[in-house]
Amino acid sequence: MRKIIISLSFLSALLIAFSAHAEKIKGKVESFDPDSKTIFLAGGEEYILSDNLDVSVTDVEPGTNLTLTFDTKGENRVITAISVNP
Repeated sequence: MRKIIISLSFLSALLIAFSAHAEKIKGKVESFDPDSKTIFLAGGEEYILSDNLDVSVTDVEPGTNLTLTFDTKGENRVITAISVNP
């Protein structure tokens, strides 16, 4: 019984440690590459649009202020939500 409890505790800790959590960032668009679906922010950060996002090119024009919600998947920051800021 003790081994089962220890195993379950370990599994719970692993799930919490590796669970994805969305992050947010605000920034100004430097450029957008529609072929790779990549947004480049003014600080040099790169974010890739997820396949299920439908974004107008006018929403990601250079100089546009955005809030990006993203998940980190390996080396990539994948945008899960995007909003245009005034």
